[in-house]
Amino acid sequence: MAAESGVYVLALTAQGKAYLTVRRPDGSWRAFEEMAAAPGDTGALTAVAAGGYTGNSSDTFFSFHACAATADGKLLHSRTGPDGLRPPLVNIELVVGDRGEYTALAALKRHDFPEGPGPFTGLYVHGVTAQARVFRTARDGKAQWSPLEELPGSTGYQGGVVALDIAAASSATDSAFHLVAVTSNGRLLHTYTTGHGGNVPFYNVEGPAGERGDFRQAACAAPDGHPEQLHLCGVTADGRLWHALHVGTIPFPGRWFELWTQFGDVEGQAGERGSIRHVACRTAGQDLHVCAVTADGHLWHALRRGSDGSWTFFGDVEGQAGERGQFVQVALSEA
Repeated sequence: MAAESGVYVLALTAQGKAYLTVRRPDGSWRAFEEMAAAPGDTGALTAVAAGGYTGNSSDTFFSFHACAATADGKLLHSRTGPDGLRPPLVNIELVVGDRGEYTALAALKRHDFPEGPGPFTGLYVHGVTAQARVFRTARDGKAQWSPLEELPGSTGYQGGVVALDIAAASSATDSAFHLVAVTSNGRLLHTYTTGHGGNVPFYNVEGPAGERGDFRQAACAAPDGHPEQLHLCGVTADGRLWHALHVGTIPFPGRWFELWTQFGDVEGQAGERGSIRHVACRTAGQDLHVCAVTADGHLWHALRRGSDGSWTFFGDVEGQAGERGQFVQVALSEA
């Protein structure tokens, strides 16, 4: 797969295989190709994450990172460079450490390490273990990994996380790193840090955004140039898909007041496609790309326009990128 511009979509099948496609800026799709593991890492994949797209197909510093977890507890990684060659997924636990089996992963590009004389880029990776603990590591621009560390208590994290996602954005005056988490009792939590040193502990998003039942999985993305904002998509136990936007924060003595739109029913605007089981989202400029997997294993894509907040109808990804079986998870890279 030659490197090219677009939104990179990494999808996991029920058979434990990961496939990669690209939605190009003109709306066309690249055919699915398998992301294979290195010889010796033959276990079925159980979770995937994607991140780190930078620049375009002519950019020397193009990076697309794929991460995956295996049924036997390994954590795998692969980086695609500007030549488009995709090396196999390899086990990184000898470097970052072994923390058990992972049930969910999240990945995100970072900008604070140089990868040569061009744009800064690297990778953050967070993982949820079978014991509902959250660990994180980072890969810098020199391909060096930091050891896995558990999410610190300063975030207000008390354990019991079953799903999570991460997002970040910056402007000329500030930056923010966001983390959303779903707990074992169905609560949807949000925490973030800012470039000015602000640190907001985990709080329940459903307070300001509205109660929608028990959440099972969630994804988030920050619009370019607006670190105070965050798109949040959540899947509830009844198979509904919801979207809300964090629009800002009002500081009060001793606390923060978080401003959210109310959770809206995505399928009510993008089309009913059945019971949703998994969702991923990433921004491209001010637009939001959303991919969702339904209970019947189909993979769908819709776009929320940043200009007016309207939605396109969910389109069948496999109808354009190729049928690969029954999908169970999906991950999107930054565009």
